[in-house]
Amino acid sequence: MPAGNTAELIQNLNLLGKGNASAINIFSSALGTLADLSGAVGGVISGIEGIVNLFTPNQQDAYLAQILSEIQQYLVQMYTDIEARFQEQYWQELSNLVSASESTVQSLPNLVAAQPPLTDYDKTVQIETCLQPVNTLTDTTVLPTGSYFVTTYSSMTYYTDAGLYISLNSPFFDSNNNIEFSSGDVGYGTQAPSNPSNDQVFSYLYVLPYCVKAYAALITTGIALYSDFGNNAQRWEGSLISFAQFLTTIHNTIAGGIRKLTPANPSATGDWGSIGSYGQTGCVASWINLQPDVAGGDYYVNGITFIIGAVEIYSGYSSINSSMTWQWTLSDPAGPSPSTYQQVYQKLQVRALREMIKAYNAVGLFSVWSVINNLNRLTLQAPLPIHPYAGWSFQEIFAQSAVPRRSDGFLHLSDLATLIVQSPPVDTAQTAPYSWRALLEPS
Repeated sequence: MPAGNTAELIQNLNLLGKGNASAINIFSSALGTLADLSGAVGGVISGIEGIVNLFTPNQQDAYLAQILSEIQQYLVQMYTDIEARFQEQYWQELSNLVSASESTVQSLPNLVAAQPPLTDYDKTVQIETCLQPVNTLTDTTVLPTGSYFVTTYSSMTYYTDAGLYISLNSPFFDSNNNIEFSSGDVGYGTQAPSNPSNDQVFSYLYVLPYCVKAYAALITTGIALYSDFGNNAQRWEGSLISFAQFLTTIHNTIAGGIRKLTPANPSATGDWGSIGSYGQTGCVASWINLQPDVAGGDYYVNGITFIIGAVEIYSGYSSINSSMTWQWTLSDPAGPSPSTYQQVYQKLQVRALREMIKAYNAVGLFSVWSVINNLNRLTLQAPLPIHPYAGWSFQEIFAQSAVPRRSDGFLHLSDLATLIVQSPPVDTAQTAPYSWRALLEPS
């Protein structure tokens, strides 16, 4: 298994988005700094010195060299040599695409300080050099997400939990009249995009950091050479607006691929135990023998461990919590009441939302959102609203948990706190005053 920072891309036998986030963070932070400095040439020059260091002076991009080597090893292990060579050639082409703009960024300190100063023509040549890779990466002629944000569906290994979560089903008598249990897989199975007929599927793991890098090169060069770069309607404003719109499409496509994993609503299934289908998806049942000396009818479910979480289906990144266990006292073999099951289900939605937030941030989407809004700020456009999975929002918590309004027509935070504190599985302190951080992020 590859080692190093980019080895984070490989997890659960897949190329995942964690490494993506660190790469994107670097350039989104740089873009934010440059956006703050736009219009102040002196400040821009000092800001350039920092961002120039993000682009290595090597002919071959160091980030590409390391990741390409490690991913190639992975591909050789998982797929045929032909597929590995194909992917290597594709990624090499992508690196070459942004190499010219990297060279421009590296030369910016000298360009800005040149005497005599650069002519308008010379400045435009430098900006057009940086525009070319961005235009190519964001070309939506064939696909709304661009032709580079695709890969072959058959070459991908997506998330699956097949065989990871096994539950005992209803007991039965074997041929010797002994009680036995069958077992069932209660995982969620493979979580992936639908299989397209042309075998081409949206993929962003490798391309997105380079797309943002190309954006960074363009913005850095433009701001360094023109104080009005972001809102020059006669020149580049329209292109920058379209680039932000393209990146918004990428952001929304990835965010739309975050899939919540929770057991089915008990209001639709009856409950998670007494209906006899103990091996339901997301529920691992625990059993108790109340009458070991009596043959038959003496085994009952007395607890459930829930598997909840979120998966980003395009990368396979997952954030799964399988430690929430609900154990009850069997004073009544029929188990808890339907209303209790419903309360548990509502609480699980809050806990699953936490995993969705983790997934959103782990694959770098908050940084992509920041890049979009930095572009919007440069072009004086309205900001992109923050995504519901970017962080905790009471509006989204109420929506996910379905805590109802009271008779006064309002939603009450105290009702939400009561649901989280009192509904099993109990995983928070139960004494007031409550800390919302502790309620939403229990240790």
